[in-house]
Amino acid sequence: MSKDYYNILGVEKGATEEEIKKAFRKKAHKLHPDKKDGNEAQFKEVNEAYQILGDETKRKKYDQFGSNFDQQGGFGGGAGWEDFMHANRGNGGQGGQSFNFQFGGEQVDLGDIFGSMFGFGNSNRPRKGSDVQVDVEVTLKEAISGLEKDIHFFIQTKNGREERKFSVNIPAGIDSGQSIRVSGKGQPSPNGGPNGDVYMLIHVKPDLRFARQGSDIFTELTINFVQAVLGETIEIETIDGRKKLIVPPGSTHGQQIRLKGEGMPKLHGRGKGDQYVKILIDIPKRPNRKMKNVLKELEELL
Repeated sequence: MSKDYYNILGVEKGATEEEIKKAFRKKAHKLHPDKKDGNEAQFKEVNEAYQILGDETKRKKYDQFGSNFDQQGGFGGGAGWEDFMHANRGNGGQGGQSFNFQFGGEQVDLGDIFGSMFGFGNSNRPRKGSDVQVDVEVTLKEAISGLEKDIHFFIQTKNGREERKFSVNIPAGIDSGQSIRVSGKGQPSPNGGPNGDVYMLIHVKPDLRFARQGSDIFTELTINFVQAVLGETIEIETIDGRKKLIVPPGSTHGQQIRLKGEGMPKLHGRGKGDQYVKILIDIPKRPNRKMKNVLKELEELL
């Protein structure tokens, strides 16, 4: 007779991967035979159901043909229930065999799942310590040139609060929201594994003179009507200092002039971005009499 694995786990047929995993953990915790009120037979069924519904390929076959398709044993690949229990009980929970299968494209180790619940299986394998995030603030000037920055923060260890200190190279062209990973400087492992890592989240202080988009820089230049008509060479601010900009004759309000290679350095030495200068034409709101006369003469010429 075909088994209803969805009913065994207590989920709907359209249940998500996370819902199936959650239902399995709950049922396994309740029925585990090492518990006082456990039930080994039901626990075995729950585990078998999870083996099928937790594997995308097997789940599709089950949905199409029922539980009578070739399952090759409860755990697949020749590993059965007795093998699993022996691996997790026979050696006192140490050095046990791992039982992995695909769940949503992810390898799941049942030894780890049961070990975390009941204290056996692979739960005593050395685990990596927790990662730590540190916020690091730099100026735009520092982001332009890059720098070596001293980092210090505190972590909590079994011996109490401990300070971490080290120097890190922040590359030229770094932008807000980007991070730098430093291996092995995070929280220590709880059971002899490697330390976690430190992720430094970069915050570049705003500079009112410049707006930044990636490696490009945007600025504005206000000129008068005559400069717009006749054109002019004007000294402007760039991230590398003051430089000359040629405003072409007949420039219009809102027009952008591109300065190639005058933007931010691109990370890892891949050149530089550009600077875009937006032209703003200042139109007198209250021209005096002399200006009006000149403009009327210009109007006649036009």
